[in-house]
Amino acid sequence: MMSYRNKVMLLSSALAVLLLVYAGGLLFAPERNAARAEAGKLLAGKAADVASFTIGGAGGSPSMDFEKGAEGWALMEEGEALPVQAGKIDAFLAALSGVSRLSPRSEGQGDLAGFGLGADAGVRITAKAASGKALADFVLGGLGPTGTEAYVRLRGAGPVYAATSDFASYVREGRAGWLDLRIFATPIRLEDVESVRMSARLELGAGSAAGGAAAGGGASSRAPVIAEWTASRKDGGWAGKTGAYDAVAVESTLRSIVNLSGQDIVAMPPADAFANPQSRIELGLGTGGTRAIEIGRDAGNGTFYLRAQGSSFVYLVSAYALMNAVRPESALASKK
Repeated sequence: MMSYRNKVMLLSSALAVLLLVYAGGLLFAPERNAARAEAGKLLAGKAADVASFTIGGAGGSPSMDFEKGAEGWALMEEGEALPVQAGKIDAFLAALSGVSRLSPRSEGQGDLAGFGLGADAGVRITAKAASGKALADFVLGGLGPTGTEAYVRLRGAGPVYAATSDFASYVREGRAGWLDLRIFATPIRLEDVESVRMSARLELGAGSAAGGAAAGGGASSRAPVIAEWTASRKDGGWAGKTGAYDAVAVESTLRSIVNLSGQDIVAMPPADAFANPQSRIELGLGTGGTRAIEIGRDAGNGTFYLRAQGSSFVYLVSAYALMNAVRPESALASKK
């Protein structure tokens, strides 16, 4: 017969074995393994640590290089620091740093086309700190079936992971989607403008619907928009050399001027872009200062070259946008 002491030792040993089995089950449970496998980040450190990042070109398009300098973020192109939407960059980096789980989807072998990561596919994204330390390096592929996850490969190799897709929508933005295309980056309040001086002969060219509308004719009209006038505030309204103007018409024109935005920025405009300026608009401010823009030649595709006084940037602005800003004096006539 087994002694009491032996029974206790046997039961204690059995209990120890059961505890080990239980602990092993917890340690190697599928849920725990999955949690370990999914732990991961695309961006090491914080969003504020990023001093530069690159979004590689897709389909043969050039890559975009962003750098943070003393005056903030800029898109570096042809040696020029082009203005960008700082809020959009902050939102992109915040979304990127918010990725905290990478869920395995493939070992990275075989056909990767289904993940948008096949040959010559995907967009490579890299980020660095001011010290040059790499903070991110991965290739972004396509979106998952629900659109809430995006497929990535770290350093462009190895397994395919799925990550939350919040950051991916920013990557798909075209170049112009990142640029700050406001002609007047510092907003001008309408009440601060005391005078508007316009000198324009805007040749819209044949086949321009905007030109036809401005001339009062059909789309094939070639008549230029001619505007030679100066409007100044007077007795709570606006007046020119010939008398009072319609205040609503003047302020509508003024609003179009101060809110002008381009479709793109040209880092290297042609030498003759402003050889024969077609228009000049000058705003006199109550502070005694002036803000002016100059419209150059036709840039093709329904756009014109435009630059603002004191700025080194040249914008492509649509003819339709200019038609609201460049108006003949007859359009300002008082309705009284």
